Amino acid sequence: MPYSMDVFDDVVRRILTMTRPAKVLDIGPGAGKYGRMVREIDRNSATFTSLTCVEIDQKRVIQAFSLDKIYDRVLNEDAAKLIRTMPEITGDLAILGDVIEHLTKSEGRDLLEFLQYRFRHVILIIPVDYPSLSWIGPDGTNHAQEAHVSIWLPSDFSSMRGAYCVERPAEEFRFLLCAVNGIRLKPSEHLVIKNLDPAAPPQNEPFCAVSSQHGIQFGYLNRS
Repeated sequence: MPYSMDVFDDVVRRILTMTRPAKVLDIGPGAGKYGRMVREIDRNSATFTSLTCVEIDQKRVIQAFSLDKIYDRVLNEDAAKLIRTMPEITGDLAILGDVIEHLTKSEGRDLLEFLQYRFRHVILIIPVDYPSLSWIGPDGTNHAQEAHVSIWLPSDFSSMRGAYCVERPAEEFRFLLCAVNGIRLKPSEHLVIKNLDPAAPPQNEPFCAVSSQHGIQFGYLNRS
């Protein structure tokens, strides 16, 4: 669906504010939630972010939500094919919100490794056990890309350099937010997202932010 739950919106907004990316790639933007979030931050901070999105559905998403009014560049493309069609793409932050579960495990893994080379940070929001099937539109079109075809767990990111995951429940479902840092980064610059130990005192470093509502700590590891 072109809309997604707001379970991690607060964390994504703070990451965007903290990292201040100059170039953002939004893969599977849907109605453009994260693009609008970036534009709001731009207005509040008097900055400009170059925004590109990748969306497979031209009529039902790109046109229906006027994504060209939000993003500087709209690519009507299958995200799994970016590896071959857009090998030159690069930037500071890639966002995959409710996207990777629509790809097979092999497609998703290949895409992540491709993005690691090209972006300083990669952020994923993943519904773990939220079922979604393909559906037939009024015109008879089979929207097969709407189906969830893979399940992603923190263990799937354990071998990726600088990867961290946080899980949150939403209704009866579970959602993950994962940060995958580009392999070009030094370990001392890895972005950390993790559950905050309630027994530990809050960190006061300027690079670290804490969500008081959900106890999520994130920031740069070993960075002053």
